[in-house]
Amino acid sequence: MTQPGRRPPRRPALAPASVVDAVARCAERLDAAVDPLRVANELLVALAESFTASRGSLLLLNPRTGRLRIVAAWGLPMPIRGEDLPPAPRRISDRVLRERGGVILNGEVRDARFVPSAPHDLIASAMCVPLPGSGGAAGVLNLARTGAADVFSPADLDAVGAVAPAIGAVLERTLELADARRFLREAQGPHEGTVALPLRAGELAISHVPGRASAPDVCERFVHTDGTVTVMLAEPFGDGAAAWRLGDWLSGAFHGLVPHASGVDALALALHERLLERAGGGSARVWLGAMNPRGMLRSCAAGCPPPIVLPADGEPGARLREGGPPPGAASGPSSYEAASMRMLAGDAVVVVSDGLLNAASATGATFGEAGVLDHIHDLRRRPLPELVAALTEAARQHSELAAPVDDLVALALRFSRDS
Repeated sequence: MTQPGRRPPRRPALAPASVVDAVARCAERLDAAVDPLRVANELLVALAESFTASRGSLLLLNPRTGRLRIVAAWGLPMPIRGEDLPPAPRRISDRVLRERGGVILNGEVRDARFVPSAPHDLIASAMCVPLPGSGGAAGVLNLARTGAADVFSPADLDAVGAVAPAIGAVLERTLELADARRFLREAQGPHEGTVALPLRAGELAISHVPGRASAPDVCERFVHTDGTVTVMLAEPFGDGAAAWRLGDWLSGAFHGLVPHASGVDALALALHERLLERAGGGSARVWLGAMNPRGMLRSCAAGCPPPIVLPADGEPGARLREGGPPPGAASGPSSYEAASMRMLAGDAVVVVSDGLLNAASATGATFGEAGVLDHIHDLRRRPLPELVAALTEAARQHSELAAPVDDLVALALRFSRDS
């Protein structure tokens, strides 16, 4: 269906062969990919570029819930991968999936069968195509052009339809691999060890010792094009499968939100608002920090222990206490603050998990801030990976347990030069 409006472009649509090649390349890489969902995102970008779309999404039918969920998004404001969309019988994607027929909608949507998902975004033309799978409809591809762009043509719709089965097969395999790797990760438990990441003007180091009694803490980082690194340490509340799923959700939400957030306080607020909207709710202690190549650090301690400043010269111990409540914990609006600090070469900040602070000996004595300060004072001039590994090991020895009850996490950011 094409609504009257803009005249289709005079130039012919790109040959389906270019899209076939993009699908084939992604399919070949899928089994070897560390993150199958990243391959799905690359496929979406290739499709959007082939059809000169300014935004798009790939949605896959979740067989366990019967609802669509986003597995890849491009050009959309703050997308979150892996979260089921709420029921909406008149959503264009849901309607297309049920009727198994592609549509082109130009300009403002006036068809009574559909409710637009972005009515104020000046969509010039949108194309929504069902993706068949091995057992029926597998998902939906959405592409859109905004502003004064040409509208999609029937030839565009036919071109996508020709490769829709191959795209559906890639998406089904993506979901299969992602679920299999998640199951393996849950069966094996979180990876224990120390990770060091060199930055343009410093270093990030994380040490993680998994606990026995809860879902794993989540450590994520995102390096921006200007060299700024944004880091999240999140401790989901709860236990069992729900806490595992919340941890996966937080990982996806972080990577979806961080490119669009104006600061770590805004990112904390966005996480809070999305958790309130999330089916099943959930909350978590979260620390969010960002350090740019000029040594400007911003920190937001949202319900978690505040970072400890470790200066190159001088005594450690100052805290960056600005933050707010755990995201998702309050039922209404919350506000978040961020601390700002200009770091000098050699300065660092150290963040530890609540589980590390509360690691208790047989007599009930906790490792606490005193234990953290003692160790970072002695190790502050050591390489960053050694420092964080020594902290988690000291907390484990303090608890006198081979495997601690709760996760022990220590991370540190160090600024190395003034650019």
